[in-house]
Amino acid sequence: MHDEGLSELLSNSRAVGAFKHAVLKFSSGDDSDFIRYSRGSPRIKVLRVLMKLLEAYPTEEIAGVQIDALSTCSTFQGIMILGPTGKRISFNWDCRWKAAEAGFVTWYGVPDQSKAAELFGFQCFREFQEVVV
Repeated sequence: MHDEGLSELLSNSRAVGAFKHAVLKFSSGDDSDFIRYSRGSPRIKVLRVLMKLLEAYPTEEIAGVQIDALSTCSTFQGIMILGPTGKRISFNWDCRWKAAEAGFVTWYGVPDQSKAAELFGFQCFREFQEVVV
């Protein structure tokens, strides 16, 4: 499942080494105590959240994450808590929204979410922002 661009995101990140290693192993199918996520979360969607995190917060010294999210056919939305700071990130990965935004339509007239997910991968986030408590 190793996603294109992951190595570059990891090398540009100030996340701690153990977390970087955990992300790389996660992309190969291994779980880690550094990456905790809701039961039923698709691995590919968790990986997309991790990649967006690495892209959006390259200077953050991330030591682990807890992802509490719900997955539907076209979405993966929830809250991610970063360790050790406790920073909270609200996110909504939505390939149907991205397909509509890009003008991708199936032959039967609905947004082509599969095409958007395939082409945009971790760039299908409708929302990815810090929650100030």
